[in-house]
Amino acid sequence: KNVQPGPAVNIAQNVFVENKGEWSLLASATNMNRFNGTIHNNHFSGNQNSRDSLIVTTSHFHVNGNEFEQFNIDSKHANKE
Repeated sequence: KNVQPGPAVNIAQNVFVENKGEWSLLASATNMNRFNGTIHNNHFSGNQNSRDSLIVTTSHFHVNGNEFEQFNIDSKHANKE
């Protein structure tokens, strides 16, 4: 069965500052609940995350133009269901 992607999510021009914990932003979509999205032109500053500031676990999101003060992007593909 071919599942078509649903609506798009746009996360843009936000400022993520002084966050603590594992991450500041986690973007995930499963194969059973797929949706497209973009994460662009955001600024990550002063975050003290134990992992990365931005974690993307789906190939349905496009990430570009973000600024990171301390951490880089961690891009992984979600497991197929």
